[in-house]
Amino acid sequence: MEVLGVMEISMVDRTQSENVQVLYPWRLKSATEGLTRIRRAWVIPPIAVSENSRKIPFQLVQIKSDKLPSKVIYSIKGPGVDEEPKGIFTIDPDTGLVFLTTVLDREEKSSYKIKAYAVNEAGMPLEEPTDLEIIVIDQNDNRPTFDQQYFIGHVLEGSPPGKYHGMEAVIVLT
Repeated sequence: MEVLGVMEISMVDRTQSENVQVLYPWRLKSATEGLTRIRRAWVIPPIAVSENSRKIPFQLVQIKSDKLPSKVIYSIKGPGVDEEPKGIFTIDPDTGLVFLTTVLDREEKSSYKIKAYAVNEAGMPLEEPTDLEIIVIDQNDNRPTFDQQYFIGHVLEGSPPGKYHGMEAVIVLT
């Protein structure tokens, strides 16, 4: 049976103090041997890609398993791969290199969440599936559109210059 070590910490801010339990990745070997560290899965930060990029195919990331000596076969699934819109991303099954294969448009879709898999030759998983998030960065290639005729906002009197208040102006479209 695996037991994760639990450490209680106290978080203090200016208004309140609260106790929070934090789980750390430790496994209890035995009652006499204490805790040992266990390996955690990799977390890949979101991958930013500019829309309208013409460098196709474009290498996004490489997934790599450290489960050796068996041969590793990599695959990806999700929107942009085997779900609509299909064929946007591919992976080299031998190297784990993930590629963008077409030009993206942020106005059509602002992000993609896909899963990467690593299996052996028998099809048995070597790693837990890894989440990949691809964020499409806007290039301001389209004129702005407004969904209503009037936009009304409020700014407190005496607000310092540069302070964000949401909508900061009244715009009348005619």
